[in-house]
Amino acid sequence: SAGGGLLEAPIYNNQQMESVWLFLIELRRRHPNRKRHIKECTTALGASYNWSMPLRGSGKIRAAFEQLPEDLCSELLEDAG
Repeated sequence: SAGGGLLEAPIYNNQQMESVWLFLIELRRRHPNRKRHIKECTTALGASYNWSMPLRGSGKIRAAFEQLPEDLCSELLEDAG
């Protein structure tokens, strides 16, 4: 489950987590057909306290969201919880 296990293990630093979020945002922007797969990832990561922190606090992630159409931005944030 996303509430424990590897996602909560302190083996990923903030920069790594930020990179994963940026990758998912870009993947969703470029590949509409990957929507379901990206939703699975963002839902699992968003359920993790550690992984949700960069999503809320990163300037790079905020800037990436500002480049997205509003509907995609809303979709990703909703999926992430």
